[in-house]
Amino acid sequence: LKGEMSLVGPRPLETREALGCEFEHHIRHSVKPGLTCIWQATHNRNDVGYIEWMRMDYEYIMRKNIVLDIYLILRTLISVLKMNGK
Repeated sequence: LKGEMSLVGPRPLETREALGCEFEHHIRHSVKPGLTCIWQATHNRNDVGYIEWMRMDYEYIMRKNIVLDIYLILRTLISVLKMNGK
């Protein structure tokens, strides 16, 4: 609503997690946080560790474009629909 978030981008971290980030992880904050991201659109996201999650965010920041955003939005919608309300 206020333009502080995007549809696609790194998921926001909790304040305590963000304060503990290494310097190289602060690149995540160079883009607006998003409602969905590569991690969110991954079918096995519960098996993804913190370091891999940060790597996915970095990959998104380096590759971000409209085609990737559309792909991630569609993957997220499919993932949500397959959950069948669970």
